[in-house]
Amino acid sequence: MANDIVVNEKVLLGSRCGPMDMALSIMAEHAAVRRLLNAMVSHVVPLSQAVEAMDLAATPGVIKVQLHARGFTTAALVYTFGDTHQSLAGWLQPTEAQAGHRQGATARQEI
Repeated sequence: MANDIVVNEKVLLGSRCGPMDMALSIMAEHAAVRRLLNAMVSHVVPLSQAVEAMDLAATPGVIKVQLHARGFTTAALVYTFGDTHQSLAGWLQPTEAQAGHRQGATARQEI
């Protein structure tokens, strides 16, 4: 996929719809919403492995692959690749499950 982007000069374009202020407010006020959004991410991958993440996102059964830019604050830029679109999801906060996964405690996969 990455070669296809470079060789054929394709452009990845993110998009979002709706008022971001309202979405951030809802997520800040409701833990259940944050848990639901975090559950949509099946894999967390370091930004340095973006090419592998794009290939992984094309794998059947993968829900979302999140690219994490380490070294930023908890509101770091996090790109999420799904089946047919990409979105900027920097508002997602790390959860205990994600932290536990990084120690091998959950079903989420990190490469």
